[in-house]
Amino acid sequence: MWLVTGPPARHTDSIVLACAPGEWHEGSLLMLGVLLRRRGGPVAYLGQDVPFADLTVFIEQIHPGALVLVAMSAESAQTLIGWPQWIKQIAGRPLVTFAGRGFVIQPELQSQLPGLYLGDTI
Repeated sequence: MWLVTGPPARHTDSIVLACAPGEWHEGSLLMLGVLLRRRGGPVAYLGQDVPFADLTVFIEQIHPGALVLVAMSAESAQTLIGWPQWIKQIAGRPLVTFAGRGFVIQPELQSQLPGLYLGDTI
């Protein structure tokens, strides 16, 4: 309900929020979605355990401005290393970002993933 209430979304490219494949912990992703929506961001919330094949089709359909991938475990963070094989960027779009506890537990993964690391806290 929090994602659909609030001010009307601005007319700008969507921000896609998705958990890594195999990731079932979506609390932080929900909080980020709510904060973005409260600021008028057009959020497309996909939630838990989003397979790369499905994510690719969705991104090709809506052409978002940004993609946020969350991994709370080290195992799911490692699955994100393969995102460039699935998601094609054109002129840096969508901006691919990532975050989650998995990157705090294994900080070396931060440098192994292409994209923008959003930091250790929300």
